[in-house]
Amino acid sequence: MLKRGLFSKIFILLISLSLTIGVLILTVTIRQRTRDLEKALVQENKLLAETISTTVETTRLAYILPFTTLKKIAETENIAFLWIVKPNGEIFYADNPKMFGKIIEDPSLGTEEVVVKDSVYPKDGEKIKLIVSPIKIEIGKKPWSLYMGVSLKAVTEAQKGIISTGLVFLP
Repeated sequence: MLKRGLFSKIFILLISLSLTIGVLILTVTIRQRTRDLEKALVQENKLLAETISTTVETTRLAYILPFTTLKKIAETENIAFLWIVKPNGEIFYADNPKMFGKIIEDPSLGTEEVVVKDSVYPKDGEKIKLIVSPIKIEIGKKPWSLYMGVSLKAVTEAQKGIISTGLVFLP
């Protein structure tokens, strides 16, 4: 009887220890995978922002802007919003017509290099990455800026998938 009670306690301890280790491994995996996915998403969209900025710069020299291209880019799944902002903070172009002409105040306005920072999309409170890329339209003055909000929904969905898969293997 004493052996049986001791065996039960050891068995329960081993099961508890296994579950704890499993949860820790799952947590570390989720954090690492989330970080990697977010980094890849930001890198991809940072490159896209730089490409858009260059396109706007070169087409602006011909006194045209690629509005159709900007609209198509803004409609993609990962883009929460896309604005072209004058040095004074006035939104010159926006994927949402209600934003045209609004004034924004941001320390990254007129930046000379690409800035990536955490932000919240005011429309629905979603956590996003904000990418601000300079657009060198007028020489000698502060550059215009491309503001691109990048949705992290894809990262959240991947995170949920990892959790679901991990929970299947825990028991």
